[in-house]
Amino acid sequence: RFTRSVFLIVAVNILIAGACDLLLNIIAPDFMEEDVWGTFFLFGVIASLLTLIHLLLHYSDVIIRRNKEYTCLQKKYLKFQLDPHFVFNSMSSLAGMIEEEPQRAEEYVVRLSQVYRYILRNIDQDYITVNEAMDFAKTYVSLLNLRYDDKIILETDYVKVKGKDKILALSLQLLIENAVKHNPPVENNPLCIQLSVLDDMLVIKNNRIYMCGHNDQMIESYGIGLENLKQRYELECGKGIDCNVTHDYFEVGLPIMK
Repeated sequence: RFTRSVFLIVAVNILIAGACDLLLNIIAPDFMEEDVWGTFFLFGVIASLLTLIHLLLHYSDVIIRRNKEYTCLQKKYLKFQLDPHFVFNSMSSLAGMIEEEPQRAEEYVVRLSQVYRYILRNIDQDYITVNEAMDFAKTYVSLLNLRYDDKIILETDYVKVKGKDKILALSLQLLIENAVKHNPPVENNPLCIQLSVLDDMLVIKNNRIYMCGHNDQMIESYGIGLENLKQRYELECGKGIDCNVTHDYFEVGLPIMK
C-alpha cells in the first residue's frame, strides 16, 4: 500500500506541474517564453517529497501501533497459557487425595482457593515485586506440601532485594511448579528449592531427583512452561533468562527489574 501510494503521489504531482505548464502556455504564451517548466517541475518534486514524508510518518505510526497491539496480545496469550496448566496440575493432585485423605483434601481446596485468587489478581499485571513473589512462593509450597507430606523445602535466606525490585508476574510460580513436576520428592530424598539473588538476577535452584536410582530424567523435559517464560521476558524487558543444568541441579535466573 505504501509503495502504491508513493508512485501515485509522484505521478499526480508531475501531472499537475505539466497541466499548469500547458494552461499557462494557452493563457499567457508570452509568459511561457521564459523557462518556467523547470520551476513547475521543481515545485512538483518538492510537493512530492513533503507528501512522502507525511505519508511515511503516517504509516510508521500505523506499524508501531499494530506492533504494540500484537505484542500486547502475545503477552496475554502467554499468561493465559499458564492458567489451564496450573489448574490441570492442581486438580490432578486433588483427585489423588479425595478418596485416601478427605480431610487433607479439604485443606488442600482451601489453600488452592487462596493461591488461585492470587493468580487471578495478578493475571493482568505485568510485574510484581520480588517480595510479593516470595510471599506467594511460600503459600504455594505450603499447598504442594499437603500432597508431598512436607518433603518440599523452600530456602529464602539468600534473597536480599529492595522493596521496588520486580520480576514478571507468575514467573516464580511457574518455576516452582516445573521443579515439582519433574522432581517429585520421594522418601528420604526431599526436593530442595533455593531462592537467592546474584548480580541482579533472582536465582531459583533445585536438586534433581531420579526415580529408582536411574538417570531417566531428561533435560529436554523442561519444555513448554520454560519456553513460555523465555518469550515473556523477551517481550516485556528485552532480556532472556539464564538456565544452568547439571546432573545434580537445575537453575534458572530471572532478571530483576529495578
